Order: sequence, then C-alpha cells, then structure tokens
Amino acid sequence: MEINKFLKSLRTNKQLTQNELAQLLNISQPVLSRAEKNDIPSKGTLVQYSKYFNIPMDTFDDLMQKSNDSTENKIDKIIELLNKSSLHTTVSKVIPYFESISAGFGEPLSEFEPIEYINIPIPTKYENDKLYAIRVNGESMNQVIPNHSIAVIDSSLNIQNGDIVAYQIGNDYGLKTFYETADSIKLEPQSWEKSFHTKVLPKDGFEIQEFQVIGKLILSHKEF
Repeated sequence: MEINKFLKSLRTNKQLTQNELAQLLNISQPVLSRAEKNDIPSKGTLVQYSKYFNIPMDTFDDLMQKSNDSTENKIDKIIELLNKSSLHTTVSKVIPYFESISAGFGEPLSEFEPIEYINIPIPTKYENDKLYAIRVNGESMNQVIPNHSIAVIDSSLNIQNGDIVAYQIGNDYGLKTFYETADSIKLEPQSWEKSFHTKVLPKDGFEIQEFQVIGKLILSHKEF
C-alpha cells in the first residue's frame, strides 16, 4: 500500500474528518489533505501520526521506501511543472521592512513606519508594489515558518480559507492560518509545540470589530 492511502485509511477507520484529525495531530488541514493525496509527507508529519495512532515509525519508513518507486514519476512531473512556472524565476526587489510581527501570542509592531527598505528575491509571479517584509517573532507557525524568518506579505491578494495571513486586532499584529465560517474567524497556528491554540473571533464579539487582514504570506526567507 502507498503511504498516502495508508494515512487516509488510518483516518477513515477512526471515522474522523480531515479537519478533526489535523487538530488532533496539531498539523494544518491542507498539510493532512496533501499527505492523503499525492504529497510526500514530511518526517515531522509522520512522527505525529506515529504518536497518535501508536504505530512504530519503522512501519511508516517501510511504506515510504515502497512508495519511492511509485512516486518517482510524480516527482518528475512536479519538477517539470515548476520549471515551466514563473515561480522559479525571481527578481530582486526593494520592499519596506518592518520589525516585527508575532507568530506567538500577538504583540504590537515596534514601528508603524518601515525601519528600512531591503533588497530581497521575489518570484516574478508576485512582483508588485503592494509587498512588504516583516521579521517573524515566535514559534506558533514553525511548521512552515521558522522563528526569526523574514516573511514577505502581499497586501493585494484575495484571502481564502487555508491562507497564512498577517492580521491586526487593535494594536496587536500576528501571523496565522486563516479560516472563516458563517459565525466566526479562526486564526490557526501551525506549530510543533502544542501550547499554541486556535484563536476564535465570534462575528458577534467585540474583537471582530478591530480585526482586519493586512496581507497574505507569499514566501519566507530563513535568513537575511
């Protein structure tokens, strides 16, 4: 059995939805969905499966090895698509840089004006005049964005569920995965640390009046 089918069978045998299992494993629903389809799961994701389902990591390692042959063609196709995509073509662009935005518990930006302008590589697909960079401070998004990374935010893009967004609530700024339902806005962490929890803003609550999305994460750089 391929690793992707095995992961899906673990979930369906427990009659869990993708969102329910993602919360139990402390990973994002999009990551879980890709792992069940044709993505190659990360080691960290498999560790979470191993712990929750009490299955030895050797089992997952064996399945990964058996899946290697069947995934080679998929990998080749992905590489081919990337080579055709404008995402792999970058341009050096000067954008405003702020210090900093929280990927922790929320904190004010230390400056409301850029502290400087930085020259940073940007995929040509996203090149526009609505970009800015912010230093990430905290571990609540460390599955996808390491602490102290430079996050590049595009304030011109439409926001959809599952996007990582920079947001403001009053004087507090943060970076989380965005989900909107009929009743609330949910700001979900993607961290290996279980101390971080989803922040729920009921649409009839006072915090929602001060909430606004100020941009969508398009990429991050570990160092600058």
